[in-house]
Amino acid sequence: MNYWRQKLMWRGGLSVLTFALTLGASAQGLRTGPPDGTALTSVRAYANSGPYSGREFDAAKEIGSGHGALLFVHQLTRNGIPTIRALDDFAAQYGIMDFKSFTVLLTGDRTAAENRIKAANGSLKLRNPVAVGLDGPEGPGNLALNRKCVQSLLLIRGGKVVKSVALIDIADEDRKRIRLWIEEVTGPLPVEPGDYAKLVEKNLPSDPAALRDLVRAQSIELHRVNGELEVATKGIPKYGGRQPAMKRPSPGSDGAAKGQDKKGTRQPEARP
Repeated sequence: MNYWRQKLMWRGGLSVLTFALTLGASAQGLRTGPPDGTALTSVRAYANSGPYSGREFDAAKEIGSGHGALLFVHQLTRNGIPTIRALDDFAAQYGIMDFKSFTVLLTGDRTAAENRIKAANGSLKLRNPVAVGLDGPEGPGNLALNRKCVQSLLLIRGGKVVKSVALIDIADEDRKRIRLWIEEVTGPLPVEPGDYAKLVEKNLPSDPAALRDLVRAQSIELHRVNGELEVATKGIPKYGGRQPAMKRPSPGSDGAAKGQDKKGTRQPEARP
């Protein structure tokens, strides 16, 4: 085999490897979830903290006919934290577009799982903490979830599954992909403040109780964001951080050193 052919083959192999690595989370050819268009049936879960604390609930019913996502956790590991955090963050951002998400740990041992998520939720401090699935380690029967995945992400629109993603080799870069997948369901958030204001006005609930809950949730979110901003900008002068003290001229000197004018030019000494 000649030199150039070897070089081309090596480059081609490297390109294939690079492509495979960039696939990240959804690589390896694993499939999970039902066919697109499958109606979402009951997803039973229990939460021991957060908005649903202390009660069983149906995650599918909470999403209803709106937009949403279900992140089923097959293996609760440190490697899966980036996607859990990302989905929780995006649920707050896209909530104004009728988007809700739930992260559900699948398990065959409810008691052990409750203890695990209690510890995990305590450190992650999510807005909508991880819940324990009550449909066993396989999850709801009609969702065809693949237990070989670390996580299974299902995107929901109009009460139907419109996209299923098998998450395996999870990394921080997958955060961008999760946003794109959500926007396939909801559409992008408006960029201009005026357009965003119109979207908010259009989607405000008419029910007083629902409106009160929304205001409360947004107030908590604003408080959290302001706290994070304060920590992130600590010490930056533009945001009120302390600046190094400047040496001030002594009183009466008018900023001039002895024997110099205000411009710093040495003056000739007076002769007797």
